[in-house]
Amino acid sequence: AMKRVLNANSIYSIFILIFTLSLGVEKLIDTSILGVRILLPEIIVLLFSIPLIAYSILKRRALVKLKNPVFYLVLIYSSFVFISWIISGQNRALVEWYGTLYFLFILSLILFNGLKHDLIYIGLIGSGLLVSIFGIVGYGLLAIGIESNLLTYYPDYPIVGTVYRLTGLVRNPMLSADLIVFGIVSYFIFSCNNTLLKKYELCILGILSIGLVFTFTKSMLILIGLLLIFKIPKSVIHIPVMSKFIGGILILLYLFNSHFIVSSLDNQHLLKQDYTSGEMYQIGNTDLALYPTAYTAIKVASIEGLKRNFPLGVGGNCQQAFHFDLFKEGFMKKSFHLAPHSTYFGALGELGILGLGIIIFLYISLYILIVKTSQKEDNWMMILFWFIILSGLTMDNMNLRHHWIFVGLLATLYLVKINSAYRSKLNYLQSFYP
Repeated sequence: AMKRVLNANSIYSIFILIFTLSLGVEKLIDTSILGVRILLPEIIVLLFSIPLIAYSILKRRALVKLKNPVFYLVLIYSSFVFISWIISGQNRALVEWYGTLYFLFILSLILFNGLKHDLIYIGLIGSGLLVSIFGIVGYGLLAIGIESNLLTYYPDYPIVGTVYRLTGLVRNPMLSADLIVFGIVSYFIFSCNNTLLKKYELCILGILSIGLVFTFTKSMLILIGLLLIFKIPKSVIHIPVMSKFIGGILILLYLFNSHFIVSSLDNQHLLKQDYTSGEMYQIGNTDLALYPTAYTAIKVASIEGLKRNFPLGVGGNCQQAFHFDLFKEGFMKKSFHLAPHSTYFGALGELGILGLGIIIFLYISLYILIVKTSQKEDNWMMILFWFIILSGLTMDNMNLRHHWIFVGLLATLYLVKINSAYRSKLNYLQSFYP
């Protein structure tokens, strides 16, 4: 079975496999060049880029493979970030544009690779496993009294209290959870057409599940909710509507808990925490109050950025500096050293109405591709798609490398559609000949 997978690969597959695996151990190399943070995946891209570009030119791959609407949408997005830099004149926006070129390069290689997805799925599964395994090792070290960077210490974390969150060799627990979710779903997509990993299923899913639980991230609620909506069989919950209802409640719970905390009135301890906005709203005449989180405050700041810089926003990668300006003038009670932490509000605040419109149009295009191409793994693809859409409310998905790998995978569904149309037309024409 492995031989069939390897026979399908190419120079592009090998690169994408190595690159995708490196996402799970990105901090093995952590340095800075000209003030820009460089991690292991970027080093791999720098090492592979010249030979890959030379190979592509020699094979003239670009003449065929890049005729893809998704690629053009991403190219338009990159061009818009470049225009944003020209208008804002901020060096931060230039760095943002360089990032879009980086992702265009990855997207191009996946498109060059065509329909050979198996090694990419193996890479995503492996990346999730690496995150989980290193995190579990971190807990083992902690058990014998050794603290490490494999876990992140969070004092007074909401609901669970003081906790060590599984991080592994990546930047933060949220990214760890995201990579693990991609690993879980990629396993099921891969297993739809390949039995290579079937005998290791319990071990793979067990390690990934343990890793996900110990990240203590609310995004677990999204995954469980989507599984209830799309995948729970009748043998588990006999009434399909009930499973969808429960799934929807879990997703709403995620959205609420990400943006508000309910606690006793005038909880000074909570007001001082880094993860709250420093504001409080009493619930009716009760002794309870809503405490907006940092995510809520940052979204308010994004809207303010658009209002003050309508219609193009404050400029790519410039919102963090804008937050600090708002804090200095008293608009915000706290200074958050955070990026926008939302795909949509971040785009709205930094790139304005047009920037957000391009992202929405890109996601609509990807959804249409899933719906219009009939594949066995489509249900799992749809789960991953909606996970990205929903997690985008609290994460900057446009800056996550594995999300662009997923965009590339979906973009190649366009090739499936074109190939199917071509085969249908050919069969129709051949029907006229004996």
